[in-house]
Amino acid sequence: VIATKVCGIPETIEDGITGILIPSENMEYHISQKIEYLLENPDFAQQISNSAYNKLKEKFIIQKTVEKYQELLMLN
Repeated sequence: VIATKVCGIPETIEDGITGILIPSENMEYHISQKIEYLLENPDFAQQISNSAYNKLKEKFIIQKTVEKYQELLMLN
C-alpha cells in the first residue's frame, strides 16, 4: 500500500512496515518514486505486503471483532 500522510491514514498504515506513506504534496512524483523502489526491491515489497495482511487478519477479521464485542459485553 502506498498512501498519503493525511487524516487517519498514518494511524492505520505503519510507514515501512505495513505500507509506504508519502507526503500529500507532489503526490505523482512521490508515488512514482515509491513504485520504482518497490519494483527494484521485491523482497521488501513482499515483506510489507505480508505485514499488512497479518495486521488486517489480526485486527479486522470478523471473528476477532465479535470476540472483542463479547469481551466488552462481559465486562458490563
